[in-house]
Amino acid sequence: MGWAAIDFETANADRASACALGLVVVQASQIVKRRSWLIRPSKVRFDLNNVMLHGITADHVAEVPTFAELWDEVYSEIQGMPLAAHNASFDIGVLRHTLDDYKIPYPELDYYCTRAISQALWTALPSYGLELVSHCLGLPFAHHTVEEDAVACATIVLRGCGEVGVGDLTQLAERLKIRRGHLDPGKYTP
Repeated sequence: MGWAAIDFETANADRASACALGLVVVQASQIVKRRSWLIRPSKVRFDLNNVMLHGITADHVAEVPTFAELWDEVYSEIQGMPLAAHNASFDIGVLRHTLDDYKIPYPELDYYCTRAISQALWTALPSYGLELVSHCLGLPFAHHTVEEDAVACATIVLRGCGEVGVGDLTQLAERLKIRRGHLDPGKYTP
């Protein structure tokens, strides 16, 4: 079974302000697809701190689709697959709040946090942010570029699978005793 890694960037502190999404699909331990989308938030208000992190401005998203307009395309890429995200509480929170903002029902999906996976695998790191974990693993990395962040997240899982000797995200999480989160229509289990 395949799985996907995701990464969101937001326009401001509101979790429903998704302005970019990166997605990487993994099949048979290989990255088979890389995608990214700019997203026009429902309320186009960009905070300077967020812009300084990711470089996306209101001008960049003025003519792009909203999340509601992109959702069917995005969902067709991840349907039936578990997700991985680094600091999943943030990225899944953005997904949930954005779906709520547009009154789109939650899909049924499991998700796992690569920050928790990194903490279980590489216990001697001084911290577990995506940039430091990527650097310590020797991964090429351009932080806060959604597609690159999703690739780094997927590569952390693949590296972990190799070290533990398992074939996919779900098996890795089970071996490391990492609890899965779950979304269901009308329900969220962190």
